[in-house]
Amino acid sequence: MAELIDTVLSLKQQGYSNNQIIQYLQSQGRQSYEIFDALSQAESQSRPLSPSMPASDFPRMSSMNSPTESQFSSMSSQNQNVEEVVESVVEEKWKVFEDGVKKI
Repeated sequence: MAELIDTVLSLKQQGYSNNQIIQYLQSQGRQSYEIFDALSQAESQSRPLSPSMPASDFPRMSSMNSPTESQFSSMSSQNQNVEEVVESVVEEKWKVFEDGVKKI
């Protein structure tokens, strides 16, 4: 699995989108669940860990009611990643379904 994560990280550094990475790895015979796990782990590895901050530096609850622009951007990016993976899985399952129907 570490090899697959390294491959994903390498492809991301080269500028490939998640959808392109998914298609490439599927063409290499990887299963959707393996690809999804690798993308998730690569995403968490590429994010810098935030340093510990004292409790006084945590945002107040009132400021947490609406997301800031950077939080919104991060959520949008995560949603896009999830959508790409879901679309890929649906396409893969649809192809399996079509192949089954063709046999009938």
